[in-house]
Amino acid sequence: MAGGAPPTPVVTVGADVAVVGDTLGSRVLAAATAAVSARGVFRLAVSGGSLPKTLAAGLEGAKGDDMPWSSTIIYFADERVVPLTDDDSNYKLVAETLLTDRAEMGVQVVTLTEGLAPPAAAADYEEKLKGMDMADGVPVFDMILLGMGPDGHTASLFPGHPLLEVSDAAVAAITDSPKPPPGRITLTLPVLNAGRSVLFVTTGGGKAEVLHEIFHGGKDVLLPAARVRPATGVEWLLDAPAAARLSSPFVAA
Repeated sequence: MAGGAPPTPVVTVGADVAVVGDTLGSRVLAAATAAVSARGVFRLAVSGGSLPKTLAAGLEGAKGDDMPWSSTIIYFADERVVPLTDDDSNYKLVAETLLTDRAEMGVQVVTLTEGLAPPAAAADYEEKLKGMDMADGVPVFDMILLGMGPDGHTASLFPGHPLLEVSDAAVAAITDSPKPPPGRITLTLPVLNAGRSVLFVTTGGGKAEVLHEIFHGGKDVLLPAARVRPATGVEWLLDAPAAARLSSPFVAA
């Protein structure tokens, strides 16, 4: 990995969720086009929550038509260890938003194997990352899309949890998640920090306080989201309510 301090995060603010989604759609299409041109495949890791719905809206119309779906492989930055048909499943969420009407476009989705306990599910999912480009022994995604909770967690990496210190695995299991369901798997920080393009999508006034802490709290902020600082840089896509407590400068979407 590149040495030295990572670049300062880029903060892009849209007036509302619709503008954020449109900007996100443009970023994903650009990353997909570049990845397929350079390597023949676009490997995208996504989180759950509101992010898939926002992305689906941003890829409606012309952007979605231009996406190289048949060369796209979708992975999960984290997943709940539940059946794929369960309402808590991030796969189900993505299937019902982003992938609606796209089943015949050739997009591949790398899902959790059902029926395994969290540690076995994590080891199994890591096996599914074999064959990806690697950097310093860490799998490299073309793009990683993350959300953030009001407590500063991202993927299934929670404040103060030992998983934040895992450096010898690409995928880790959590059995005591502070948010239900308790059993989950998650990409680890080394993987999140190895992405070629890493974006946070964070909306709503309920995130304003933690965003203020991350961006104005100094170098001692150890919240999980603040620790995602890839050498390639990271961009935060925010709506106006989420950005309400941030000081300029930031880029208007």
